[in-house]
Amino acid sequence: MDKEEILKLWKNVFWSISHPTRLAILTLLYGYDEKSLPPNSLYFSDLKKGLKIEKSELVYHLKLLQKAGLITNMYPPGERRKNRYSVYRLTSKGINILESLKIPKMLERYARAH
Repeated sequence: MDKEEILKLWKNVFWSISHPTRLAILTLLYGYDEKSLPPNSLYFSDLKKGLKIEKSELVYHLKLLQKAGLITNMYPPGERRKNRYSVYRLTSKGINILESLKIPKMLERYARAH
């Protein structure tokens, strides 16, 4: 990978996390642990409920995060492929980006202060 490709990669990553809604999606997924799902995963409907945004807006931001390689879309076995059953999960790249930028620690400090 040459210098131009690396710069383009980082540009896409920073652009992807620069929007408050996309950053909120990543932080909702980070560390979320429900017994019925893999770690760092949530159903589409739970993301929508947590963010209180329209379906079309959430789909738009999820697609951008997927394109950047920060999240992936999974489906529970035997479930129909509809948005309400979609499961979104942080990729290892997404986890590494959040942790390297110390975003989880900043959120913890913010939560304690407020």
